[in-house]
Amino acid sequence: MTPSSSTPIFSRWVSWLGILILGAGVVSGAPTSSVATAPALATESLQFSAASQSAGTLSGAAPVSFSSGIAGWGAAPLSTLGPLGLEWFEEGATGRRAYNGSTESIDFTPGGASSWVGAGSLARSPRETLFVRQTVRVEGNSMRFTMALEPIDDDVLEGRRVYFSAGLAPSYASEFTGGGTSTLVATDTSHAHPTLVFHASSDKGVLAWGGPDSLTDPLANGDLTPTLYLHSTNSDDVTFSVTVGVIDRDPCSASDATSFAQSQAGVLGAVWASRTSCLQAPAWTVVADGGSNTSALETGLPLAGLPAGTSVALDFSGLPDGVTITRGTDSGTQAGFTVSASEGVTPGTYTPTITRTRRVTLAGVTTVSQPDTVTGSLTITAPPPPPPPPVSEPEEEEEPDVAPAPPAVTPESSSARSQSAPLAPIVAETTVEPAPQVTPTRPAPDVAEPEIVEPGPLPAADPEPVYVPPDPSYLPLFEPEIPEPVNAGAWLGVSLAAAALTGGLLAYLRRKKDQQE
Repeated sequence: MTPSSSTPIFSRWVSWLGILILGAGVVSGAPTSSVATAPALATESLQFSAASQSAGTLSGAAPVSFSSGIAGWGAAPLSTLGPLGLEWFEEGATGRRAYNGSTESIDFTPGGASSWVGAGSLARSPRETLFVRQTVRVEGNSMRFTMALEPIDDDVLEGRRVYFSAGLAPSYASEFTGGGTSTLVATDTSHAHPTLVFHASSDKGVLAWGGPDSLTDPLANGDLTPTLYLHSTNSDDVTFSVTVGVIDRDPCSASDATSFAQSQAGVLGAVWASRTSCLQAPAWTVVADGGSNTSALETGLPLAGLPAGTSVALDFSGLPDGVTITRGTDSGTQAGFTVSASEGVTPGTYTPTITRTRRVTLAGVTTVSQPDTVTGSLTITAPPPPPPPPVSEPEEEEEPDVAPAPPAVTPESSSARSQSAPLAPIVAETTVEPAPQVTPTRPAPDVAEPEIVEPGPLPAADPEPVYVPPDPSYLPLFEPEIPEPVNAGAWLGVSLAAAALTGGLLAYLRRKKDQQE
């Protein structure tokens, strides 16, 4: 009998089962412990504590600058991001199976973009299996998981759903915005961790963030494992992605970080600066006179009661030459400073940059974190002009003593003179040499306080005086005296005789001339 030469035909599920068995042997034998759990990786602005390619998970995501090593405001927010899994209901209970795979390729770049590609499966049973190709990429402040699902049979996802869990740090006091939708924002109300934004997208099915236990478990504030569910699809293949962004912030910027996170949902590769608003921009005014002013800077955070080895540094840059700012005494959340400007500083408005950092020194090693920068305003004014020099008062000149004027002599009327007695004899005046004048010393006036006198009634006006001619009877009577002849009188007589003789001679000559004619 000739043996049959027909080729055996296997069903589709038997073929996939053989591939699974072969793949299981490859998967179980290929990855080693060093490959299954990769070392930590870092982007330009995030630092991860662990990454597992076999489980498809990431841990950490602390905001740390790769170039400077300066940490951000918040501690690592993620305990474990992932894994992917399959969930179903059976006999009133919820069953789950997590992803397990192997690594196809790795491309890690410290301080840059890193990624890996893994292949594995999700299976409830050999006939209820989903083949998964997972691509994980981290860049900037975000990370993205992309999962391509291919079921063995068309009905593998019927009555089942795929989930993706996100484990938060144990100390994360979660408050959620967007539960039940494809975009979820998580805020830490203790302000110890950054704000997170989760965004999911899919070409098929429905995506929603819910509670950690099952699809029917609603997400509540305080939960530490928000979980994404992909349901209501029974397609041959489905591709969906989850993008997680980390927004670092200070304690004063929770609302601002939430709004910013919603606007950046689904963004991959961007580097976001920390959202800060605690440190306030100062506006100071200083006079350029070399003196100093005491000023305060509002930091928004307590400056006292810090742990041992911890301090808050405040540095200024962009100051003009001649301006000095010295740290003074702090009070509450306000840092004290002494600001001075020398006389050579040009008046005007300057914009210095203020940078705050937190520094922790342990065992001689200083760790810098919580950077914050604001631009302040410093107005330099010119000093007032110097006062004018004092003007000396002129010395008072002493006024010379003036002798009192002699009393005026009232002229007598002709009638009075006619009735008066004979005049007194003329007496020759005797010239008296005046005594030399000596400048008197002016005594200091004795100024007495005026006595306040109550004003009395004004006196009645005196009537206008009537002029009365003087009575000559009061004048003294003198006996007439004949003056003694003196030389002057003798010469007067001779002169008068000569004049009379000359006159007579001239008259005789004139008559004689007239007779001759």
